[in-house]
Amino acid sequence: MPKDPTDPRTLAGRTEIQEITELSRQRVHQLVHEDDFPAPLDVLADGRTPIWRRLDIEEWWARQKAPE
Repeated sequence: MPKDPTDPRTLAGRTEIQEITELSRQRVHQLVHEDDFPAPLDVLADGRTPIWRRLDIEEWWARQKAPE
């Protein structure tokens, strides 16, 4: 994973979240609205497309999969 924060591969949209989690588009849509999901880094200029730091999503997903 690139370390440069300006590298677009450090960002994730809903499609990248689907790839990371291997969950359906519908499930990702539900998850991004849950309280424990990472907050978006920003919203694109269209005003409705959130983007996240990929690392935040990967760390969150690792916690979700961790045995209790």
